[in-house]
This record gives sequence, C-alpha cells and structure tokens, in this order.
Amino acid sequence: MLFNDFHNKVSNLYTDYRKKIHPLIILIQNESGEFPTQILNEIRSFDFHIACCYFYIDDDTLVNEHIDKATEHIDRMLLDCYKIVVNIIHLDKIKKFEKYTEKYNHRIEKIIDNGSFLSKYRKLKNEIKEKTNTAQISEMESKNKKDIIKLFEDASVLCWQLEELIDANQSAINELIDSLKRKITIEKVIKILGWIVAVIGVLFPDFFVFIREKIDNFISFITK
Repeated sequence: MLFNDFHNKVSNLYTDYRKKIHPLIILIQNESGEFPTQILNEIRSFDFHIACCYFYIDDDTLVNEHIDKATEHIDRMLLDCYKIVVNIIHLDKIKKFEKYTEKYNHRIEKIIDNGSFLSKYRKLKNEIKEKTNTAQISEMESKNKKDIIKLFEDASVLCWQLEELIDANQSAINELIDSLKRKITIEKVIKILGWIVAVIGVLFPDFFVFIREKIDNFISFITK
C-alpha cells in the first residue's frame, strides 16, 4: 500500500473522531460528569488497531484488516455516543420535565404558545420514539451500522428540537404552574377558614359577626 493511501485512510478515521465523536463525548461529560466507559474501551481498541497498522506497515493485507477493524470501532463509538445522548441525557431531561408538568397539562394545553405547545411537544416526542425504536430493532437484527447511526443521529436532532421547544416556553410554563399552585393554596386556606367560621358561629354566636368580617377582609386581601 502506498504510504499516502495509508495516511489518508488513517487521517480520515482521526478526522471522524475529532469532528463527530469528540464533541459528543464533551457533551456527555458535561451532562453526566463522567467519561463513558464503553467509549473509552472503544478508543483503546481503535488505538490498538492503528498501532498494528504501523507494526505491519509492509503487509497490505494485515494493514487493511486493521484499518477495517479500526473503522468498526469508530462507528461503534459514534453509535454508543448517540445512544447515550438520546436515551440517557435527552430522555432523562424529558422525564423530569413531564414529572414537573404532569398535573397541569390540561391548563398548559389551553394556554402555552396559544395552545399549540403540547401538540408540538407530543409530535416531536413521537418522532423521537419512532426513530429510536426503529434503530434499536435494526441493531438487534444486525442491519447496516451506518443506517443505525443515522437513525440515532436523527433522533438526537429531534431531541435538540424538543429541548429548544421546552426552553422557549419554560418561563411561561413556570409562571402558569406557580400561579396554579398559589390558587390551590388559597383555595385550601379559604376552606379551612370557612370551617373555622362555621365552628365559631356555632360555639360563639355573638362573636361570629366580628370574626366573620375579619376573615372576609383577609380572604379579599389574599385573592387580589
């Protein structure tokens, strides 16, 4: 094998690592605080096969075999990174968001983004689920790895779109939920005060008019 041909093949592999894989690793580290072990193992295997290329530099057959194996590890790294990004980082954020909003979806659906937020949210989430399910099935059936990577990459892009949708509406959602929580608290207070007034009316009828006026003033103040 001509050295230039060999150099180009190896250079392309390292370019894929630098441009495609490394940014995903940085994202995973920033989100999880850890370097993913499975990626580290793939890097070790990749480096081993690159080293073998130089060791067997005069044997074209062995060099090509090790370049092919190194390429497989690059693909495996990329696939594992996308799986972590989609299944752990993004979907974990989605689960936390849904837990935060689940009690208030009926109001969010009517109010946020002129009532269109939840329909957009559900559409994107269904598309992510469809992409990841297809990718997982394809992986189990040992289909073309490049196609599987593309499916997970597409799912990752949709995840980013979903997070952007959430971020764009997060402030309005927070305000709505805070308002609903205050309303619920006030309603509970009014019920308790109503019970207290009823008891006072039975036990102390002469004192009832005075205390009722004070409570009415208090309720009027907290409901403004």
